[in-house]
Amino acid sequence: MHCPGCAWGSGVTLPREKSGVLLLTDNLKVGGVQTVVVRLARELSHRGYRVGVAASREGELWNELPAACARHFLPRNPGSRGSAATVVHLREVLKAGRYDIVHSHQRGVSLLARIAGLGQHIRLVEHVHNVFLPVSRKQISFRGDALVACGSKVADMLRRDYGRPADRIHTILNGVPDPCQEGYSVASTSKPKDRLKIIGIGRVSPQKNPEGFISVIHNLNMLGLEFEAEWVGDGELLESCRKRVASLGIPNLVFSGSSNDVRSKLANADILLMTSKWEGLPLVLLEAMSLGVGSIAPDIGSCGDAIVSGENGMLYPPTTNPEDLASQVADLLGGDQWCGWGKESRRRYESLFSLDRMIDELETLYEGAAKT
Repeated sequence: MHCPGCAWGSGVTLPREKSGVLLLTDNLKVGGVQTVVVRLARELSHRGYRVGVAASREGELWNELPAACARHFLPRNPGSRGSAATVVHLREVLKAGRYDIVHSHQRGVSLLARIAGLGQHIRLVEHVHNVFLPVSRKQISFRGDALVACGSKVADMLRRDYGRPADRIHTILNGVPDPCQEGYSVASTSKPKDRLKIIGIGRVSPQKNPEGFISVIHNLNMLGLEFEAEWVGDGELLESCRKRVASLGIPNLVFSGSSNDVRSKLANADILLMTSKWEGLPLVLLEAMSLGVGSIAPDIGSCGDAIVSGENGMLYPPTTNPEDLASQVADLLGGDQWCGWGKESRRRYESLFSLDRMIDELETLYEGAAKT
């Protein structure tokens, strides 16, 4: 059967007893949501599901999908312009692809999937990856048959701010692969071997607030803390941040741009410092935990699901100014009370944030959705 806009991998026979799952998102550019989609495609294919991914052609992560996964190329910017064309195209994909479940990962395309699936026996699982405040598009948002909240605060938002019924909300904490299975070593202590290394990781974008990171590092230098700092990631603010670092004369901070091995950079750091303005349950925080690296992060979104202040990291109020935050960080890292953070981070990761646990819980949800 020909499926419009798709290309199946060849030579792979999958069991027919499992559901067909279409993973739907805007694009496959490098980002947290897109990383989740790729990991789900790999794991679900490995477990015997018929899996497809639908998004615009944008993004290098298309190349990381497994051979057994169908590719469905939607019109560009499916969540904004061209919505009618996207609905028509999605409807054709759903008819031809024999999918039982659409697992959507963004609000705009979730609504389009709901419209495209009218009259077909398809269940919409809507994955919510962020806390959206202030409340917007309340009446048309989060209308999936099942809503997956990636953290506890996301679930609270869906109930409290969007009025979604509790029986449709399923809190399934984000999970990340175990780096030990890929040959990475996990730190047994957070004590630096030589010079303290502070790292920031993420898109150089307003959400991640790299300017705040620069300000904290600048103030740490003024307080006399001995360390090195690096921000890993690309984005629209990269050049302006590099110019800001140069203008302030910060000798121990580099914005190194994108990397093909972010995990190694994180593994070689002592502390992950996050300065984001909003988050859901950020993958980089869980990656740090999996590698035995302690974290300092704002108390936003569901960061509190991962960090217990004083045990495996530090949460700070998001309104804390850079000078005060730098003072707290300098006091903390100048002592040794943080040296057990790495070991506790790894223990907490193993208990709560493995990728296998996340996939197991999603499988249970799929099975229930397919029967309704």
